[in-house]
Amino acid sequence: MFKNSMIVLPYVIGTLAIIGGYFFNSLNSYIILTICLLLLLIWDLIYVFHKNSFEGRTVQETNDSVTRARTYVSWYLGIYSVVIGLIFTSTSNMLEIFKLVLNNSQISVFFISLPLLISLVSMLFVPISLSYKNEYGIKKPNTALKLLFLMVVFSQKSILILIGHIGVRIVNAWSSL
Repeated sequence: MFKNSMIVLPYVIGTLAIIGGYFFNSLNSYIILTICLLLLLIWDLIYVFHKNSFEGRTVQETNDSVTRARTYVSWYLGIYSVVIGLIFTSTSNMLEIFKLVLNNSQISVFFISLPLLISLVSMLFVPISLSYKNEYGIKKPNTALKLLFLMVVFSQKSILILIGHIGVRIVNAWSSL
């Protein structure tokens, strides 16, 4: 499942979650987004708990993947925060237009803040044990590291999808003004 053409499935699901914002500016958009995110979570859970999922992946490589994902999340957090800051500190005319676009796109302020909230949670530092030795004395990623991997990688996907979904809905609403 994780070594063949099935790996295209998460990309298709992610794309559906993002472009759903273009085709639906209502509750249906949120339903599609939620279903797609749940499907991606299920994919990640299956990966983490599959007996051969971390085959060929050392403890260091797994930990490096977590660190990379957190680094990417911090970039998203910075860029997204700057964009939001620019919007809210711009001229009152621009802010009114943005409020109108938000209203037309049916996006709540809470929904806009979701990528920021998710990124903050995924950036929390929680000290964990990283490995165990298998029957051959080889260090393997333990359950704690695998779950941290799951949480950070799923958070990263969710943030990107939410930003894309919000962006598509805003552009769609902006173009209809």
